[in-house]
Amino acid sequence: MSITDLSPETLRELLSLAQQKQVLQTELTAIDARIAKFGISSPVPLPKAPSPNKKPVESHIKAPKLKRGGLKDAVIAALTGKPQGMSVPELAKATGAKATYLHVFLGKAEGFERVSRGMYALKS
Repeated sequence: MSITDLSPETLRELLSLAQQKQVLQTELTAIDARIAKFGISSPVPLPKAPSPNKKPVESHIKAPKLKRGGLKDAVIAALTGKPQGMSVPELAKATGAKATYLHVFLGKAEGFERVSRGMYALKS
């Protein structure tokens, strides 16, 4: 798109934005000069603004670290009262352990039974 294709409204808005930019650049130059008075050669870099295309990172609550032998107790506590069982990702969330580690643990540990694919419950 060339400048000749722009409407008069768009040209006025671009002119207004260019003037605002010039005012801000003048203020920035003055601020840089004030910072230079403190003996700092280059101003401190500003943090980058988040990209509008990126999703915000969901914060998650980190489960407390388990003591030795605590995984079995944590899995038992999570499965108590759930006769239908829980999926491994649900157990991972409830216990704070990694899902891959839980798969190995549940395959070897006694006291748990596989209800269906990826679902485990306490042995009755």
